[in-house]
Amino acid sequence: MDQQQPNIDLKNTESVEHENGKVWSQGFIIRKVSKFITGTAEDAYMPIPVFYNPENGEILQGTLPKELRDEQPENPLRVVNEITISKTPANDFTEESWDKFNSYMVHRYVSMNIDYIDIVNYVQKINPTNKKQIYSIYREMIPKKKVWLKYVKNQNKRNYQELAEYVAEYLECSLGEADEYIDILQSYGVKDILWKMGVDEKETIKLIKKAML
Repeated sequence: MDQQQPNIDLKNTESVEHENGKVWSQGFIIRKVSKFITGTAEDAYMPIPVFYNPENGEILQGTLPKELRDEQPENPLRVVNEITISKTPANDFTEESWDKFNSYMVHRYVSMNIDYIDIVNYVQKINPTNKKQIYSIYREMIPKKKVWLKYVKNQNKRNYQELAEYVAEYLECSLGEADEYIDILQSYGVKDILWKMGVDEKETIKLIKKAML
């Protein structure tokens, strides 16, 4: 028997909005379950429905199961908003937030505004592990105002399959998201990830060449 939904007066509810409006898209995140857990011949996949901002892909955290919320990477567009609008001091963020902070992604998104290219060229010389320093310099150098940024996906079909597996593992994201990150990071950022993943130089060159970066 279907569970009866409670009778709720919509006047007693409130709108849930994102930075670009009120309309959300619905999609799925996929979780893989080891065959050793399921007792089956192959690994299984679990689709989990979520709602997300269609402009930047940021998931509405309340639609995620509680045990998965801490796994989601920091959305670079939210970080850019903290830099350009909120001007939140670096010390106000939790250590968990800094663990999710991705310097490469922030550089790439900030560089989408042509007015900030010189700033990005200066800041990206800083070691990417110095996350608070990178954030603080951007916060001080970029004026307080709304900045409209939208990442345009590369329309050229490229062979990212092998490369995406490394990037997905490192950034803890889906293979589809890894494809987009590769477009954003380009060869410099991808090489750094491969180096941190323990991939030797010969294999790195092979993967980069195959992906045509």
